[in-house]
Amino acid sequence: MKKQFYLFGLLIVPFFVDAQNVGIGTTTPSARLQINHRSFTTVGLQLLDSSASSAGSIRFSTINNPVGMTISSFYESSFNKGHYLDINSDTAFVATFRGNGNVGLGVESPLYRLDINGDINTNGLLRINGNAGTTGQVLTSNGSTADPTWVTPGLSHYVGELFGGGVIVALWKIAGAEHGLIVSLTNLNLGMTWSNIVSPAGATSSMDGQGNTAVIVAQPGHLYSAAQLCLDYSFLGFTDWYLPSAWELRQCFNSAFVVNTIAALDNSLKLDLVYWSSTENIPPFSFSIFVQSFINTDVLVSKTSIRAVRAVRKF
Repeated sequence: MKKQFYLFGLLIVPFFVDAQNVGIGTTTPSARLQINHRSFTTVGLQLLDSSASSAGSIRFSTINNPVGMTISSFYESSFNKGHYLDINSDTAFVATFRGNGNVGLGVESPLYRLDINGDINTNGLLRINGNAGTTGQVLTSNGSTADPTWVTPGLSHYVGELFGGGVIVALWKIAGAEHGLIVSLTNLNLGMTWSNIVSPAGATSSMDGQGNTAVIVAQPGHLYSAAQLCLDYSFLGFTDWYLPSAWELRQCFNSAFVVNTIAALDNSLKLDLVYWSSTENIPPFSFSIFVQSFINTDVLVSKTSIRAVRAVRKF
């Protein structure tokens, strides 16, 4: 026999009991508890806890053997990485989802978007299935966060590798061939203007620093520039350096090698220097250039400003 109970409050919500199944928002629940919910403004299910920092927990176990799994959450007064949703067994921590977007498997305080802690049995193995023609980078280490290594499946090099007169900051494949972007190990200049010419050079590519560099030094009346300084740079027999584009300079910022590798080799980097790119702003704002700190975001500054210079090359 089907019994129906109606509970009324500020919102009228039908509540149905069908045999031993309970339905909210449905007259035919197919599970012990089924909630049919459709709303962009109202939460479908919320567990409230009397603790100041807990938001309820869910326990999965059997009656005869209460050993099982628990999902619990924690929050702080403001939304930050202190928020988490944890999954635990009765004998071990399993996984965590942090408020800053990091996920840890066997790691209670994940440092990366996906942080996996292996042991002697699992070795931290991870299989990634990507789309055709794409690869992803995996950060591996021997357990020390001070010495991680970025490895791209299918590539023989890795980001952070000392190679080609500098350090690799980006890797990619074109038609099966491996290519990469290398930044110089040292600053070529700690502070200079972008060029002796302030009129537009036409170096507006955000990707092609090599092309921008050629355009800059070809300007009539050109005497000196950050681009020329890079063209004149030579190290370990490598002479094909140029002033990086905004995107190429951004790869230096994105790569952890800056702090882990170059900072150990170049004390000047600890000054939080801001570096020239070869990318002009679009007309009519060509008097400004994209610049980039290796530990802060990129900005636009006047060509007559004083900024540092670091060269890049590709292979």
